[in-house]
Amino acid sequence: MNRPFFYIANWKMYFSYQQTISWLNEYLSDLSMLAKNNNIILCPSYTTLEYAAQTCKNTHLLIGGQDCSSYAQGAHTGQISALSLSEIGCNYCIIGHSEQRSLFSNEEIEEKALRLIENNIIPILCINNSSPEQLQPALTVLSRYPSKEMLIAYEPLESIGTGIVPENRSIEEQFYAINAQLEHENIPRESYYLLYGGGVKKVSATPLKLIDRLDGFLIGGASTQFDEFTQIIDA
Repeated sequence: MNRPFFYIANWKMYFSYQQTISWLNEYLSDLSMLAKNNNIILCPSYTTLEYAAQTCKNTHLLIGGQDCSSYAQGAHTGQISALSLSEIGCNYCIIGHSEQRSLFSNEEIEEKALRLIENNIIPILCINNSSPEQLQPALTVLSRYPSKEMLIAYEPLESIGTGIVPENRSIEEQFYAINAQLEHENIPRESYYLLYGGGVKKVSATPLKLIDRLDGFLIGGASTQFDEFTQIIDA
């Protein structure tokens, strides 16, 4: 059975509210056509999530959040609940990104994953190594909810925002280590997908797609440039 291949556009804070709307209005039709045969997930900032979800509602495009609260609800100023993300139409949500890991403990990241699963949102768990600690949220969630799915995005720290891409063999070693730990816990391969992030551009996409067990890319700045993004998809 062919596994899906994911292209996740993490727009971070590159676009303002109006810039996001303009980008979607300009490229929505072309991107939707690409999404017929590719799993494309757009992750804009909080302020434009609902607009993006409504705009993409009748297309093949999917929408993801860039983070969520570890709490279900309550007195947590400035935080966004998984329930709210679900209500506006999010299909996925990034958690544990290296740009935020210093702000949250591994236990909090695990709780975020659980809140997302409880609200039928697929977590995109970011890790920068294959240690048991960083994989713990995946082990906990997929053991507790064997019928659910999770995307695991390996992003080496030296590649975030630098354009430096490790050799394929190095990435494959991390993937093998991740697989070994999940298989040891009897978590089926169809429950999780392995993604690579960090320095993904059109020039690196073709060789990266040769990586064994690769199921997709988590793409940062390059995903805000339509021509660059589409060439990564077509590579």
